[in-house]
Amino acid sequence: MDYSVAILCGGKSTRMGRDKKNLNWHGVPLLTHMLRGFPDCDDLFLAANEETRDLPDGIRTVNDRYPGCGPLGGLHASLLSMKHDVLFAVSCDAPLIDCRTAEILRAELGTHTAVVPKTANGRVHPLAALYRREAGEAAERQLSQGKYKLRDFLAELDAVYIPGTILPYGVLTLSNLNSPEDIRQLEVEIERLKQ
Repeated sequence: MDYSVAILCGGKSTRMGRDKKNLNWHGVPLLTHMLRGFPDCDDLFLAANEETRDLPDGIRTVNDRYPGCGPLGGLHASLLSMKHDVLFAVSCDAPLIDCRTAEILRAELGTHTAVVPKTANGRVHPLAALYRREAGEAAERQLSQGKYKLRDFLAELDAVYIPGTILPYGVLTLSNLNSPEDIRQLEVEIERLKQ
């Protein structure tokens, strides 16, 4: 792999009611499941508001340099801390995203600054996306101006948008778990795929 992977897990999990990275996903904590999705990555780390205990060897935590600024703060810290020149950023609550998704995006990067999945309804997924190191400069500008919206950040980049339908599970790949109902619904969808 010629890219770093950042798993962003700094959210407050208010809708879920508890820390999402510790949710049970098929018998293991969700964070463990996410880490296992990138077995060949030599620079896999967490972007978090606090140190995470009991991480496997070689997995480090990167803290926000602009605390309290939401996902853009975690993405910014990741872009400044990565080993490679390209970063795959994924939220910790997206259990169907793994190295296969990252590889599809990597093949689309070309000379662009970012590759971002987009669904048919126009929704973009900046926390399931690939970024070049220079995207960190745009993140720095946004944060220093008190602008925290990922959409504004993306507008500053030479980003290419790819349809979510080309991902391993189609747009279902982009599902994230914000509530107990989301978990139940995703399990139903996964069972449908198996049929």
